[in-house]
Amino acid sequence: YIRPNLRPTKVDAMWVSMPRKNPIKVYKKFTNVFDVTIDHKLSKVIKTYRNVPLANFLRDKYGLEVNNGIKAKVHIYELGRGGRLSLISKFENLPGLNPRIPRAWVQLLPLTKEVSQLLLKEDGLGTNFHKKSLASRYHAKPGQRFYFLDIEGARLRLPQNKAKHIKSVNPGPKQIESRSADVQAVLNFNKSQISINYFFSEEDAKNLVERINKNDVLGTATTIKNSIKNILNTILKSHISDKVKIIHESIPEMYLEAEDVDHDHFINLKDIGRNIGKDVVSKIIQKLTETISLRAYEAVVTYLKSRPKTFIDAQNQPQDGVTLSISWKNISGMSIIKTAISAIKGKGSLPNLGDLKLPNFINPDINIKAGKIFE
Repeated sequence: YIRPNLRPTKVDAMWVSMPRKNPIKVYKKFTNVFDVTIDHKLSKVIKTYRNVPLANFLRDKYGLEVNNGIKAKVHIYELGRGGRLSLISKFENLPGLNPRIPRAWVQLLPLTKEVSQLLLKEDGLGTNFHKKSLASRYHAKPGQRFYFLDIEGARLRLPQNKAKHIKSVNPGPKQIESRSADVQAVLNFNKSQISINYFFSEEDAKNLVERINKNDVLGTATTIKNSIKNILNTILKSHISDKVKIIHESIPEMYLEAEDVDHDHFINLKDIGRNIGKDVVSKIIQKLTETISLRAYEAVVTYLKSRPKTFIDAQNQPQDGVTLSISWKNISGMSIIKTAISAIKGKGSLPNLGDLKLPNFINPDINIKAGKIFE
């Protein structure tokens, strides 16, 4: 820090262990606060968790549209050993990031090298993130860096969600921040059934309802394409390991390559066999995912053309956002993959996967509900 040519950044600043008054330090804070202007183009290029653009984050979390540019102060943090993102918000005292704001820590975004260069013009302040860490805030690791956008007047939106969250341990009302679009695929080999649960953010749902009410056919189709097709491509296909849930009698519930998670609930395929069978099954599941992504988009467009009121009614409910579930039942060919997974587990022999043909995926069941409902 004394010798300018050895500094990791061009600004005169350093990392300070925090919290200062606590003998146990759980994170570091960079002493310089950057003043930036985020324009429309930059907000689309910068990616946050699950490859979601920063523009979506600003719109869904704060209700901000990036039109003429947004001025922000950027605070930078580094997670320490034993630290959690929630501890940063616990000890900070910024207007939008402090312990008085429920779930304030969800505003901390990953500062990758790419984001650091785009946002701060300082690639030396960013850190490398494993793909798993970029899939969820819960996978944050020591040494990784994060940033908080301090925008004047912007506060985290906390709608009163009256629905029970599906993963909540304690039933009843739970205050959750407004969330961005998300997707989950479920491959149920026990029932030969495949489902896609697509979550529209509240802002996306409002936009779609507005188009429907105006009888804007082209605008409705475009909104669906932007909301669904792009998310299916950027989230589902890019994060198959986290977004494709597998239900199988040999392994009740698992995710492909699910590293660094609670093994009481998830099982890594690497733990149950490193043979060609696992690789083939993984590729088949990837192909299934790509196929149903396209079919899901087509099914939603057709459904909303004929039954738009169902979506409008769901959006009018007090819950945040809308979940649209698309299910195909009695799918031929899933029994072969099911047997292959059993073989990888050590039960039986590997079947001839050359006999497998992917189904056409036609005439799915579609269900629309208020809130975020994932299995």
